Amino acid sequence: MGKPAEEVIAVKKSIPSELRHFFEYVWYTGIAGHADWAETVSDDMIQNQSIAPVTGGLCDKKARRFNFYYRPCETPPCTWDIYLFDNEIEDIAKGRTLDLTLWKCEHGACRNLYTYPIYAICNEPRPEL
Repeated sequence: MGKPAEEVIAVKKSIPSELRHFFEYVWYTGIAGHADWAETVSDDMIQNQSIAPVTGGLCDKKARRFNFYYRPCETPPCTWDIYLFDNEIEDIAKGRTLDLTLWKCEHGACRNLYTYPIYAICNEPRPEL
């Protein structure tokens, strides 16, 4: 018999202050400031480790869509895989958006979060069924 399909769970997370400060930097210095690093398609050109443990970049120039990997904890490791449009980054930077609805797998030990449920596939070891 095959393994049961993995379920995903929506979680509403308050945006941590360091992540909000990072998006302020991205919006004011990068996007609104028309910095090259905010206008070039890349997966790691946008980062400022002195503000927050985030790397990312512009993933769709026409749609103005960005992807970021936020690593709020090291032990055990966890990553928030966040996709945002430029207007969503602006809303976070200006304090109009205070939380994000993200997705996680059903496995209790997994702490990774994703913008889209289809990406919420856990890599944590599973108990034998």
